[in-house]
Amino acid sequence: MVNAPRASVPPLDVRWPLAAVLPALALSWLVIRSRGLVPVALLTLSLVAQVSRLDHVAILLIIAGLVLARRSAKLPAGRLAMYFGVCALLAGLQVGYLLAHKAGTPSQVLGLLLGWPSVRPYIAISHYSQVAAILAACGVAAGLWRLAHCRRVPDHVLLLALGVWIPLLQIGYVFWDVPPRYDEAQIMPLLVAAFATAQWAARAAVRDWSWARWRPSMTALGGFGAVAAVGVCALVIDPARLEAAVDPSYAHYPDHKGAAEFVESLHPAPGDIIVAEDDLMQTYYLGHVDYWLQDREEAAPFLRKLDGRWVDVYTDTPLIGTGATLEQLVKRRDRGAIYVIGSGEDAGERERLMRGLGIAQVLDSSAFRLIYVGRDRLTDVWKVEAPQHPLAAANRPAAG
Repeated sequence: MVNAPRASVPPLDVRWPLAAVLPALALSWLVIRSRGLVPVALLTLSLVAQVSRLDHVAILLIIAGLVLARRSAKLPAGRLAMYFGVCALLAGLQVGYLLAHKAGTPSQVLGLLLGWPSVRPYIAISHYSQVAAILAACGVAAGLWRLAHCRRVPDHVLLLALGVWIPLLQIGYVFWDVPPRYDEAQIMPLLVAAFATAQWAARAAVRDWSWARWRPSMTALGGFGAVAAVGVCALVIDPARLEAAVDPSYAHYPDHKGAAEFVESLHPAPGDIIVAEDDLMQTYYLGHVDYWLQDREEAAPFLRKLDGRWVDVYTDTPLIGTGATLEQLVKRRDRGAIYVIGSGEDAGERERLMRGLGIAQVLDSSAFRLIYVGRDRLTDVWKVEAPQHPLAAANRPAAG
């Protein structure tokens, strides 16, 4: 889990946001003073937030300011164009500055400018169903439009705010990037709100048709509604993705189970040592593993200290976090054979991230013999033979 955007820039001098307060207030006053003090304050804070590299907050403040301003009268389009022109100029200057200082790739720079709270939880939940996310976003837009025009907001917009938008905002305040499973609690409210948005839009269309010159019959409307409902369900569910989820293949899922069954079939002796890259999955299949093998810097967010050893917070498995520590385990004379169970998760990044700090080099050494390749062609098992004359050990060896 990454708790910050992968970009590196000099720290922001606090004098820049402070210096932006008065010009931002003057511009906001010029643009929208006739709509009240609250919209002026919100647009002012938005500019200051943008200067502070908190563009996500800035966007939320702009939306709140414009919705409140529109409730009293129409918005001054010309002056708002000037305001958004300044926003675009600020964004361009910041992007140019960050790219000139080699802060990262364009996507990393964009992530840095969006600031906190992170928007990545919204991106993560959209992976479950992009159509549902789009429908829900359209529902929010329609709700804000009705709120700005002093009209009643549909109930499903409130459900979406309380069940999806606010919880994801809270998650984004704590973590920059989260695995999709952290968003699972928001899937059901998202789907309910998405279908409710489609139903609400269909009813609105029927009401509009009832006043139009062309008035379809009730039978035609019923047929149209049925076809639309089936179409929306198919788009949201995505039958192709549903089939892949119900009948998954090893092209998408690592062969943790196959590796565990293979190791189990070898009937490891009591003094043998099992080391796993994915200790959570292998603990599930094997009941217990002796060590967790992972780059200690990547493992750091999931560690706690227990009896003087760093262990996984979920399984209490001691960590082997460097290649040197793995070599020390191999050199011990009071051990049996060592079985290392690899993982096919994130295969493209595994050697660079999970097997850093010399772990990959040790696994490639002659002491480690590859004895199994998983059905996914990525999950491997290595074996290190027991010493020629190992010392009998009463207990399983302690963490190295």
